[in-house]
Amino acid sequence: GLPTIVPFILFPKQREFMAWVLERWRKREPGAADKSRDWGLTWLAISLSCTLCLFREGLHIGFGSRKEDYVDSAKEPKAIFHKGRQFIELLPAEFRGGWDRKQNSAHMRIDFPGTGSVITGEAGDNIGAGDRATLYWVDESALIPRPQLIEASLSQTTNCRIDISTPRGMANPFAEKIHRADWVARGMVFHAHWRDDPRKDDAWYEKQKFELDDVTLAQEVDMSYTASVAGVVIPQTWIQAAVGAAEKLGFEVRGAKAAALDVGDEGDDCALCATTGIRVDSVTSWSGKGADIFASVKHAFTLCDVLGI
Repeated sequence: GLPTIVPFILFPKQREFMAWVLERWRKREPGAADKSRDWGLTWLAISLSCTLCLFREGLHIGFGSRKEDYVDSAKEPKAIFHKGRQFIELLPAEFRGGWDRKQNSAHMRIDFPGTGSVITGEAGDNIGAGDRATLYWVDESALIPRPQLIEASLSQTTNCRIDISTPRGMANPFAEKIHRADWVARGMVFHAHWRDDPRKDDAWYEKQKFELDDVTLAQEVDMSYTASVAGVVIPQTWIQAAVGAAEKLGFEVRGAKAAALDVGDEGDDCALCATTGIRVDSVTSWSGKGADIFASVKHAFTLCDVLGI
């Protein structure tokens, strides 16, 4: 008995996302946002882009995804540009700026006659091959098959690139951006978790657990980067279950304090894991790039002194 089209009223976290994107745009810096399924991030991206183009002159906003049908398709309602055209058509006439679907819309392109602004789309390895863009969105960034091909080209296309995606493990540039300490410190990372969506509750989550396999649940709902990959030696859910297990099981942890060092001078970060018996007390990581092994060992011994090992 409900209508198929409802008012586009944002909940608080969605409003926060809009403000976050505009801040990145004004500061001329990139950003990365990860999301749970059905959070509405793609709808927010295209509706914000259309609104900017309706009310500001001369903007060029770009959208890129791994497949062309995901950006624009006459047969696929979930395509980004299909959402954009629907958003404009459902606006009050006085806000459309004379926009007409037949005259101002083509494949992978939406024109705005009132302002001269435009939204264009690209797909696959061609992402970033176009002209300069005021703002550029990369949808499902973690699933781009050859991300290294578009990293350099997009750096020359725009100074405000926003990557949005659900997690797909740690071995991709999107995951690296989400976990970059300097990006997090500067507010360049946004998390759109299902618990921020007032339409979803614990009952909804239990239904997802019943319907989805562990890997899909981890990546699509829980936004886990380490549990969202099949074939791992120790599943992330087992690790999470071990956190605080001593307190839950009611036994005292005994044993000597010790530490283990994993050196990664020219590749991954170095890491020092401090333990008491079977319990992990802390894990500290640092970049050893450009340093020799002696410097990393010296740093590890200094940490051991601080940690009482």
